[in-house]
Amino acid sequence: MNETDVLVIGAGAAGLAAARDLVDAGVSVRVLEARGRVGGRIYSVGERGGKELPVELGAEFVHGKQREIFDIVEGAGLPYFEYDGESWCSDDGKLKVCPNIEERQEEIFKRIPKRGADQSFLEFLNTQKVDEDLRKHVLNYVEGFEAAHADRISAKSLRQEHEEMDRSGGAMEAFHVSWGYDTILAVLAGHLMDRIQLNSPVRRVNWAPGAVECECDDGRTFRAKALVVTLPLSILQEGAVEFVPALDEKSEAMSLLAMGSVIRVVLRFTERFWERLTHDGRSMKELGFLFSDREHFPVWWTPYPDRSPMMTGWMAGPKAEAFRGKTKDFVMEKALSALSEVLKISRHELEALVTEKHFHDWQADPYSKGAYSYALVGGAEAARELACPLKGTLFFAGEATNGDGDNGTVHGAMATGRRAAREVMECLRK
Repeated sequence: MNETDVLVIGAGAAGLAAARDLVDAGVSVRVLEARGRVGGRIYSVGERGGKELPVELGAEFVHGKQREIFDIVEGAGLPYFEYDGESWCSDDGKLKVCPNIEERQEEIFKRIPKRGADQSFLEFLNTQKVDEDLRKHVLNYVEGFEAAHADRISAKSLRQEHEEMDRSGGAMEAFHVSWGYDTILAVLAGHLMDRIQLNSPVRRVNWAPGAVECECDDGRTFRAKALVVTLPLSILQEGAVEFVPALDEKSEAMSLLAMGSVIRVVLRFTERFWERLTHDGRSMKELGFLFSDREHFPVWWTPYPDRSPMMTGWMAGPKAEAFRGKTKDFVMEKALSALSEVLKISRHELEALVTEKHFHDWQADPYSKGAYSYALVGGAEAARELACPLKGTLFFAGEATNGDGDNGTVHGAMATGRRAAREVMECLRK
């Protein structure tokens, strides 16, 4: 009989954080993970500890020195570095170092009213007097960084998020875990030993107060007194896992949240060829980010100051949705064309420099069906509502349940896992 005190669905950042705290408290735990690996939307591939960085196909940036992450990084002695490159922009085909508009952009988010009726960010922006250049940059930011539709995302939720960034310093600092983001989760998973069950997609959850039964695709059944649900928002919304009785209490909250789409490509090259390029009278040797007005893959970045010869291409929101289900060859064709045109290097020359091509379409991933969540109009508090436990038995974690402005981040997901663990332990004590 597969019985424990607590079951956790999902071995991503939230699920592993919750399971670690529960185990540390002496609670018996089993984690059920659909994939053949831990990590969820953290997906690192390649050799570790070598001269070059492994490839990150999921989460990459650590936004600020968040304790949820850095307690593990520093405790395990994992190497990391802070990004410190120049940002370049390509407008109307001209490449130059980007003008510093971050402060002006942040000022727009601070203008969003705290009180009164919510509205979409686009509706709010249309009421503001901003020049066309700033308007274009801020809309690209919302689409690219939030992976959202500007005419759907809650303006109030954006204000909350940026207030949290100001408090934590996350808007200013970005770090990279050198041996792969998944090494953080490997530390958590190692703490759990044999309590993680991989290749175990849950298809049905039968539950009543104080009793949970999870049925897996392979026919196995696991039972517990409580369940921590860390399924991505999209999986909950689609009902890919059947709950009996249904999660009717969560319907309204889920209707006010949406899952953003992201496609990533990572190219590894024979050399850091951009270091020999010169534009606007300036060398691109310290290239960090590259922003363009291209329809496809408008954002690229290098790992500068790390010297690994690689670039990541990013396409999010509506642009990514248009590529849903496209093949790797199709996506790579568009990505390479975009990069060659922006950098003004011939496609033939660029192709000759490529040694590896990596790609992941998160909206097509069957166990995530999207990248990360955002709040729709009227949904600024929906994440908190989604997080509320049901009858002391079902507990909810994951980035979409973070109501503190840290949705869409790994540290935000880990914080919700730890919060869910505290809720579980309180109920078990009672």
